[in-house]
Amino acid sequence: MKNLFKKISAILIAAVMVLAMASTAFATEATAGKPTGADSKQVKITNVESGATVTAYKLVKADYNAFGFTGYSWTKLANKSDATVFDGNGKLNITDTDVTTIAKSITEGTTGTVLTLGEDGTSKEALQVGTYLILVTGGSEKIYNPMLVSVYYTDGNKMATEALDAKSNWGLATEDAYAKSSEIKITKTVNEKSAPVGGTVEYTITGTIPSYSEEYTADSLKYTMKDTVRNLEIDTNTIKVIVGGANIDKSNYELKATVSGFELKFNSAYIASLRKATDKNRAVVVTYSAKLTESASNFDAAHNEVALDYTHNPGQSEDGKKAETNTYTFDINGQIAKVDATNEETKLGGAEFTLYSDEKLEKVVNTAISADNTGSVVFKGLKEGTYYLKETKAPSTYQITDNVYEIKIKAEYENDDTNKLKNYTVTIKNQNDEADSHTATYNNAGETANVKVLTMVKNTKLGTLPSTGGMGTYLFTIIGVVVMAGAAGAFFISRRKGSEE
Repeated sequence: MKNLFKKISAILIAAVMVLAMASTAFATEATAGKPTGADSKQVKITNVESGATVTAYKLVKADYNAFGFTGYSWTKLANKSDATVFDGNGKLNITDTDVTTIAKSITEGTTGTVLTLGEDGTSKEALQVGTYLILVTGGSEKIYNPMLVSVYYTDGNKMATEALDAKSNWGLATEDAYAKSSEIKITKTVNEKSAPVGGTVEYTITGTIPSYSEEYTADSLKYTMKDTVRNLEIDTNTIKVIVGGANIDKSNYELKATVSGFELKFNSAYIASLRKATDKNRAVVVTYSAKLTESASNFDAAHNEVALDYTHNPGQSEDGKKAETNTYTFDINGQIAKVDATNEETKLGGAEFTLYSDEKLEKVVNTAISADNTGSVVFKGLKEGTYYLKETKAPSTYQITDNVYEIKIKAEYENDDTNKLKNYTVTIKNQNDEADSHTATYNNAGETANVKVLTMVKNTKLGTLPSTGGMGTYLFTIIGVVVMAGAAGAFFISRRKGSEE
């Protein structure tokens, strides 16, 4: 019997513990005294990214008299003074459309309480009894659906809608809120970090149309990509728009494109049609080609930037996401000079140089003529890589050199998606003379060293024929006499030998 009593007692204790645990799920907190306007409680909102702003706007307030709590009523912000706070089933009398309308009416001047959330989502600030519209803004990666959070009175473990006084068994409770969100990202990639002037590069923009909830009316939805380029010309005929892995009808978007940029605007009705679609089926991919113009050079990159303008909160849009990428061209300018072999201060113009992309000197990239007075050899608009340089025509009165120069252009980029150039080097090596090798390094501030000319391509003058008359005539005459005398001597010697025989 005693054992049975112990078992029953244990069961009763366990039941009490379960009930106690159940009551904490409502975060109910019993309070002594009568309810007052000072009653407040912290709320808990999870799934909010760090850095986002969480603001609470009161829609329902608690009313009081001298004895305590008398009931709930709408605030001016709710704009529902003609409606009851609770419907016949005891539920808050507010619809998704109401929430959308209220959210759209909120401006910078609207009074709200900014909440600071701890690691577990619990606010540091306590909210007075009432129902609040929660808007999360300023997130860098997500958009958030509006939420409703309540701090309410309880009578026991039930929500109290009737009057409460000091004699009532009342407490305070909240319901945890989970912030539903849609991740917003936009990226831009290019198939080449460097390219020659006139070369074609391929760009890819990727993003995802958000999954907007019903709180967002269809006519308020916006998702627009604005792409701008510098030192590039877009081939507008190559622009392709893919959503969910497939081409979509052009009636679902508006595309305005020029060689300098384009705007891609998806129709609000189309965005609304994707509310319940998976992330995969809302994925956007835009591809196109562009050519580098002559204005691109060294650190002045072929720059490409896309900005995303999208509905961030109900009735609001923000140009809040950007992605960019760069493609560079490089110059050989000032690293090579054509000079006289006997006097390097004598700069030679008029020499033709040919730049090849292969060691066999079969694939011509471009040609250049050394400049008068400076002898400088310039090649512009080159992509990163290895080239071979050879003189293909010497200046007048000079002998062409057989030297072949290996030129390597190597770049280092920032470790991010922008491909931003940190520095680049130009190394020139004489393949016939290993000691004749030079490297210049350049950073974003200019040259790291004041290097004007690294490699001297030297030419010797052609040998000239002796002039008519003078020493030249005498020299040739003497040589001719010697040769003729030798020939005559040999002739007579051979005749004498023949007669003796």
